[in-house]
Amino acid sequence: MANETLISSSSLNFGIDGGGDASTGPCGLSFYIGQLGAGTSIGAGPCYSGACFNIEAANQVGASNTYGYWFVFGPSRDPNYDGSVSTAKQWGINQGNQAIQAWNTNSYVARLTIFADIEGYPGMNGWVNNTGLNQAVWEGWYSIVQAGNGGELIAGVYSAPDAWNEIMGSSYTLYSSTPTWSYEPQNGCGSSCPTIYSYDAESFGGVYPVIWQYAQNCGNYGDLDAASELPN
Repeated sequence: MANETLISSSSLNFGIDGGGDASTGPCGLSFYIGQLGAGTSIGAGPCYSGACFNIEAANQVGASNTYGYWFVFGPSRDPNYDGSVSTAKQWGINQGNQAIQAWNTNSYVARLTIFADIEGYPGMNGWVNNTGLNQAVWEGWYSIVQAGNGGELIAGVYSAPDAWNEIMGSSYTLYSSTPTWSYEPQNGCGSSCPTIYSYDAESFGGVYPVIWQYAQNCGNYGDLDAASELPN
């Protein structure tokens, strides 16, 4: 299917994500990933009021090279939380619907993949000590985003092995076509630019990450990313 096509590259593509106001990155800038919202709130969440969306970077690379991500909360953050799988799945669907709306109304974003930001551990960000309920949230989010805009949109995931295994369970796998973006390991803001030979993103959910966030909280750059392939 067209929405599973990956644009491959013989060298890495460099980008930044999140907040800051830089219009480039220390290794150059060919893509940007900005926060669209969190939970069921557009433009609000851990970065508040869109502060995790760098308009300067989005303008520099253009909408065709700008992605969005959505901070997904676990089942216990649902006002209707009752411990059931069906309610947890509906909570994921509700968050996914808001992500679609945010994508449709953000003129800076045109890349089709929306990444679900799934991080933390049970007891944090609404995730619970029940992998079945946590999985239901993701599955609800995935199903509605993947079907978004008549099947045009693509549901991806931002996470890392430790968080994914604690939240979803180490044996829980993603569809092989799911674009993944990993934040482990961290090289640090002062590290040299990764190369195709030192690309070291750690897999989760049984899928090798196409984007690696190799450094976090790097001043006005926000976070630093390298991509072996750019999802649609």
